[in-house]
Amino acid sequence: MRTLPILLDINDSSHEQPLSSSTSYAINTLITLDTCVLMHSFTRNLLLRLGKYHLCFPIWSQEIGIEWLRNAPRIWKVSPNIVEKEWDNMQIQYPLSNMGEVPIYENLFKRIDKKDRHVAYCALEGIHRFNPQESILLTWNIKDFHRKELHLQEISLKTPDEYLSTLWKTHTQVLTQLFLIGREEHLRLGLPDYTIPELLKRDKLYRLAKLAAQPQI
Repeated sequence: MRTLPILLDINDSSHEQPLSSSTSYAINTLITLDTCVLMHSFTRNLLLRLGKYHLCFPIWSQEIGIEWLRNAPRIWKVSPNIVEKEWDNMQIQYPLSNMGEVPIYENLFKRIDKKDRHVAYCALEGIHRFNPQESILLTWNIKDFHRKELHLQEISLKTPDEYLSTLWKTHTQVLTQLFLIGREEHLRLGLPDYTIPELLKRDKLYRLAKLAAQPQI
């Protein structure tokens, strides 16, 4: 099912200030967003908003952005200007998240698909810049990466569903609030009135959808 673009609303209550990585707080979890993760609008906005709660610090690179700007208009069947607007908005709200043109380490990640090594390099650059307690590379294309090679550089490999399902255990209230914000955005676009579990399933967040559907005690 085609995922329609949902622009991040910089005027909503969860986006009062751009996210900064200044020394005002330590970065616990650094998450590198692969291009395929950016393609899913509900998930992308959810992960970005988690950064506002300092539950993670999302990063990407210039090459990840180029891939997204090239592919998203074709997949979504929208004008490139729409995707460019969202990309520019991300840079404003997360001014330190773009790693730019990341260094290439020829001796690293040789078992990772050549076309995907730049994502691993981005994760490594994030570690060098921010020294986080934890670094996670988020992708839907697990098979294109090599878990052991990443682990040697202290990078974990997870799908968004795995990461968010784990986060649900300790931050149910925050996630529930962000689900509601995402659903409101969805409805403002005149899209079908899906329940939150249905919206999560549309973005392949099946484990998270199952958790969200359970009665909260």
